Amino acid sequence: MFKEALAKEEIIDVLVEFMLGDNPKSALEKLRLEGNTATVCGKVFKNGEPTYSCRECGMDPTCVLCVNCFKRSAHRFHKYKMSTSGGGGCCDCGDNEAWKKDHYCHLHLDNRKNPLESKIISGAVLERSEICFSAILAFCVNYLEIEPNASLKCLDGEGLELDGAHFCTVLYNDESHTFDQVIQTLTKIAKCRHKEAMEIVAAIDREGRAVVKCDTFKACNELKMAIENQMIPPSGLLTNLRNNQSLRTSVLHINSVACQQFALQLLSWFQEFLVRHYLFRKTFSELVQQKQESFCIRHILECDVKLWKTARTCWHRLLISGMLMEYKNKMVLAQEFSRRYATIVEDFINDDHDHAFSIVSLSVQLFTVPSIAHRLIAKEGIFDKLLHTFYYVAIEKFILNRTLHFSKNIASLTFFKRANYILYDLRYLLSLKPDVLSNELRTGFLEGCKALMRVLNVMQGMESITRQTGQHMDYEPEWECAFNLHIKLATTISQVIEWASTDKTLLHKLYKMTVRALVSNNFIVGGEEAEAKSVAGHVANCLIYDVSVRPVSIHLPLTRFYAGIYLHLGSHDLSYDCLVAETEALNIKMTPREIIEPVLCTHAMIAQVAAGMWRRNGYSLLHQLYLYRNVRCRVEMLDRDIVCLQIGASLMESNEFLIHALNKFNLIGWAQSHYESKLAESPLDDEFMRQLSMIDEFLELLIVIIGERWMPGVSLVTEEDRLRKEIIQLLCIKSYSHSELSRALPDTTGGNSDSVFEDVINTVATFKKPVGADRKGVYVLKESLFEEFNVYFYHYTKEDKSKAEELQRERRKAKKELVCCPPPCCRS
Repeated sequence: MFKEALAKEEIIDVLVEFMLGDNPKSALEKLRLEGNTATVCGKVFKNGEPTYSCRECGMDPTCVLCVNCFKRSAHRFHKYKMSTSGGGGCCDCGDNEAWKKDHYCHLHLDNRKNPLESKIISGAVLERSEICFSAILAFCVNYLEIEPNASLKCLDGEGLELDGAHFCTVLYNDESHTFDQVIQTLTKIAKCRHKEAMEIVAAIDREGRAVVKCDTFKACNELKMAIENQMIPPSGLLTNLRNNQSLRTSVLHINSVACQQFALQLLSWFQEFLVRHYLFRKTFSELVQQKQESFCIRHILECDVKLWKTARTCWHRLLISGMLMEYKNKMVLAQEFSRRYATIVEDFINDDHDHAFSIVSLSVQLFTVPSIAHRLIAKEGIFDKLLHTFYYVAIEKFILNRTLHFSKNIASLTFFKRANYILYDLRYLLSLKPDVLSNELRTGFLEGCKALMRVLNVMQGMESITRQTGQHMDYEPEWECAFNLHIKLATTISQVIEWASTDKTLLHKLYKMTVRALVSNNFIVGGEEAEAKSVAGHVANCLIYDVSVRPVSIHLPLTRFYAGIYLHLGSHDLSYDCLVAETEALNIKMTPREIIEPVLCTHAMIAQVAAGMWRRNGYSLLHQLYLYRNVRCRVEMLDRDIVCLQIGASLMESNEFLIHALNKFNLIGWAQSHYESKLAESPLDDEFMRQLSMIDEFLELLIVIIGERWMPGVSLVTEEDRLRKEIIQLLCIKSYSHSELSRALPDTTGGNSDSVFEDVINTVATFKKPVGADRKGVYVLKESLFEEFNVYFYHYTKEDKSKAEELQRERRKAKKELVCCPPPCCRS
């Protein structure tokens, strides 16, 4: 039994009286009447609590309001989104860098008028507060970090009697074992009734731990050993390292457990007390910045992993209330967090608690503040540090022959998935580009880009596959991790290109860095022999690399990054010719033929799959090609590949480019003048049908390269023009609801995506209201825009084309128009 009310009365109330004087209630009331000085809300959300984000004013999707601030703000009249919190975040009301306008609700706007000083909080009060705060922090750090084997030490330093029921067996939460497994252990080993075991397990899941037995040290220790030695069969067929671990238990003295429980109560009260006035938070901040103290920020951050759920949550809330409500304190915490980032991330990866219960989750509060993020990049090198950490803790162990190759070792893949949270932090860090880059910021950014090049270098050509020609593959290769890595990193790649596009010096240096990385990589183009190929009197020296017998990969992030950088050269009066002279002077040479070669190999493989030549490679390849075109991946895959081929076509003589493409598709013979005479002598067998399919794929690729110019940098169009084209082609397939249309489009417009989407959709479509309770409203393309339908739109799948063609037939038939949509085999 923990008597929390008595603990508050006899300890916490006494502390308050010591700090504020003989009549603390009166002092607190006067302090309240003076007015709160907090202009930032900072309310910490509990799990399941509602949050609101303004789709018009939020700088990014992480900017949210609590219920009270939302109801008192102008955002309630805007387009907003309601969600439920997973716990751990805080309200951003009052944060000038979180909102484009209407930064404050009425309550926190009024707080700006209140003076920072206080008549109640005198110098003597602050002096006594510092003494109490120090004692509270020292007590909580000391007793919330009691090691399991240190519990035999008496609180006053003397030995304890091991006889008597003065000990507890404590069972801790983990994210590996299921409820049923723990209940089974408690009923079988601890001899608990099933109902009691269910209550204990619920408490463990909620609090992070629970006392399962109070007895002598011997009895408690025997139970601990029995639980740890109990082998629990892991659920499912696939196991990982953590599933095979025993449940974590410890034996603690009852005094230790009591002190820990009171420390949690004390931290919860302390967090609420700090919110009362700026001067209290200032005192707290100054204390935790003292590096020689055991309760300094560094110690709190690094020891988070040693705590259980509730203890972690209490410390996180205290840091949010004490350090995040004033900008200066937030900057201090961000700097210390950045310096310790590698350590706390490695602890998180080796831990088994969910991300929401790790101190790493504070990154969203720190890295999404633009001025702080930019300072951390410039002063702390955080961009480089994040990627450096990710490289060494997540992917270095999977590098084979300078290329990533993921194994099917489930334990290793579990660690890899946890390490992917680093890439979310990277996304937060780069979410808002600065208007002007200082020299320090540019230098810090380029250091991060070097680390990014190292990651992209080992990703180039990862999980390459070779066509099976004899028997089917014995087992499906691991391919999901590579795509998960791409999906997590794709946004960061787009952000880096966007940052570089605004600064000529940065773009220039990044271009040369990318070329150097490509030349050193040598995937496919390195060391390959060239052979002269002739078509219609034109000759080109083509690289000899047969996709049907050699390894080929869908993953070419380095080549695609080059294509993204190249698109922005023209806006800064830079060109390939002037830059190639500079790179050649550095003995770095890359020709247009070498630029397009990896992408041509990938598209030749895709065409061969469509022709049925890779059937023995199983379903894994089909899944990869589906994701290659899917909205989640195509921005940094398919779209960049087309741009890369367009770049190559613009830099080469047109006939030379066509010969390179024909050679890669193995269609040089088809382009010869005597092909038809040979065709008459050949039987109409499977080989002939495969070649017809290859011809169809080749011509369709040419149509896309020549015709798809709705990309900023390829032609004089804006991002809104590209989005308009995309929406028109989607609505040529069918009518979409708002949510369906939003999901079918990639987010390439940053924080303005919602407003840009709304503006564009209203110009091209009309909203058809739902008819009936079970129906939903949909957007229908305006009649005049159906003429812009493009059957060869490169984001269409074969199914999309069929649906779009059918819709055109039905629409024109209804209008009694003559329609002629040729079948796919005849379009070429």
